[in-house]
Amino acid sequence: MADDIVVPRKHYDPLVGAATQLVTVANNAAATVLEGSPYESMLRGPAEALAAALSNVPGAEYWDGVWRDTDVIYDTFRHEAQPRNLADLGVKATHIPTSLSAESYTKHSVQANQDAAKRGLKALVERRTKGTTHP
Repeated sequence: MADDIVVPRKHYDPLVGAATQLVTVANNAAATVLEGSPYESMLRGPAEALAAALSNVPGAEYWDGVWRDTDVIYDTFRHEAQPRNLADLGVKATHIPTSLSAESYTKHSVQANQDAAKRGLKALVERRTKGTTHP
């Protein structure tokens, strides 16, 4: 029996991403909703075990749930509604730890679109990682 299991990248990345997000959501729920309750340890124990397992997985980065502007990368693009005689103004912001992204292309400058994309991305990350505490 082989020690290594080969998992195709198309399955590996989503699995690692989902496990990482699950750890983040579990830790957030334990710290906010269940803190001090008898159920806190029921959630923290498995979350810590999963985080420990992820620390041994190549390519898996554990995110501590804290928003950092340095965790965001920006790409500019031309939206189809944008006039051809203008520079690319659209901005896609991607949060590296969660792979979530948001775009803005309706503002009149790259900086304004970057700011709007970052605000939208931060709100999206907060909603997704806080579980069901936000609509």
